[in-house]
Amino acid sequence: MRRLAAAACLGAALVVLPASAAAQDAQDEAKHPTLGLGDRLQLEFLARVQLDLRRGEDDDERDLDIGRRRVGIRGRFTRALAWEADAEVEADRPWRDAYLEYRQSRAVRIRAGRFKLPFSLDHTTSSANLDFIDRSLAATRLAPGRDQGVMGHGRVWSDRLKYEIGAFGGGTSAARITVRPFGTGKSPLGPLAGAVAVTRGAAGERLVEGVWVNGARRRTGVELRWQPGPLTLTTEYLRMTAERRGQGIAGDDLVPLVMRGWYVSGTWRLRPTVGGRRARVDLAGRLDGLMLGEADAGLDSSFSPRTPIVPARRERAVTLGLTWYATGHVKVQFNAVRERAGQLPAGQGGAWMPMARLQISL
Repeated sequence: MRRLAAAACLGAALVVLPASAAAQDAQDEAKHPTLGLGDRLQLEFLARVQLDLRRGEDDDERDLDIGRRRVGIRGRFTRALAWEADAEVEADRPWRDAYLEYRQSRAVRIRAGRFKLPFSLDHTTSSANLDFIDRSLAATRLAPGRDQGVMGHGRVWSDRLKYEIGAFGGGTSAARITVRPFGTGKSPLGPLAGAVAVTRGAAGERLVEGVWVNGARRRTGVELRWQPGPLTLTTEYLRMTAERRGQGIAGDDLVPLVMRGWYVSGTWRLRPTVGGRRARVDLAGRLDGLMLGEADAGLDSSFSPRTPIVPARRERAVTLGLTWYATGHVKVQFNAVRERAGQLPAGQGGAWMPMARLQISL
């Protein structure tokens, strides 16, 4: 029944798609319904549905599913107070972001509630604005999720520097500094931005990637983005260490678990003329990898959850993508992904996995 409903929604959306494209220029950004109550109070209503089509485990099987059904509301009262709350429809834990924000100025803002920790550009980018259907291996496996906390953030030095520093549940702290050294001008180096992010917290005894950990968990991330004209180049390197206190067979402390991930991606924005209108089509490619454990593990290593030294396990993925912004409210994405696990012989990888997504935002 769920697949029939998803198929019906997809079919209906494809029927109305040409009419929507003709009625609105594809260059327009999504404009959410807004309600203004005087000059002091403003409300903005959000809704988004994503229909995903993926190849199943069987080559002849196709899975059509509703990837996300999300509704939310943003608001502000004067210039000093803003808020946002959004939830996933029919989810066991529906609440996503739910926070209040005090805005003293562009340089000083305080946010309190539930939201993403400031770590990893790929992770903190909304799923509605991703260049690919799925996030990178590094962001998916190494970045923290949402949590309750308080964060100060702002922009200084003519927007050349952005800071985000916060404290979250479980004694976790996080910070990210983003720098645009050449400003926001139109010079070739103007769109260059780099960032460094760290998190630190304590995690109880739990399994992480099949390995028992217990103790402090630290993350470090470096990111770089350059947007010269229609081209966008992005890269990130993420590293996480998790202590393994008392996780040996005899209750002894073990060498910390180390995980590293990275990706390099590029997006080229095209503006072809279709039916007398300027369309927007993005071509994208991404190469990413993940490594768990130590490359020089030696004879003391094994694949036991309590191995003294975790042996290296590697994963690689190549993603090719095309995104068509049909209107300011409708986006269609096509991706092909090829993954390779470390146990496969060199030069061999899995088959190309096609997938597609229709996103409708209001």
